[in-house]
Amino acid sequence: MTNPEQPSPERPAQLPSSADAFIDYCAQAAPTRRLARTIRQLYEEHGAAFAAYLSLEDVNTASEFLSDDFDNTYIGSYLDEDTFIENQLTSLGWAQAIDRVIRTECIPEGVVTWDHDVLLEQMRRYMYDFIDLDGYLHVFSK
Repeated sequence: MTNPEQPSPERPAQLPSSADAFIDYCAQAAPTRRLARTIRQLYEEHGAAFAAYLSLEDVNTASEFLSDDFDNTYIGSYLDEDTFIENQLTSLGWAQAIDRVIRTECIPEGVVTWDHDVLLEQMRRYMYDFIDLDGYLHVFSK
């Protein structure tokens, strides 16, 4: 019988993630035990996205409204910047609008393209904060 506390050869033990270590640091630095529990609970609920949120410059980690503050600024977590941009183009309706113009005006395929670098730069500058943590891009409104 295999000891459940020992990892099996086909499944190596998980190393602590960067998010785990950061949450441990934040909980230990919390001014009260109640706040430390809240930080750990919110991390359990939201995962690495919450750790990414706490790492933002202007976040008050001792706020009594930490949960609401997170909910109000968290946009989502994405595999990469391109996935985020494609999601934004769709959710803003821009992709559909351009597709409509392309079809209506018979513009050849590939002539009109999105410059992801320019879009991302504008979004970084004016709209969103991006945190790359534990294999995902976590996005928050400014």
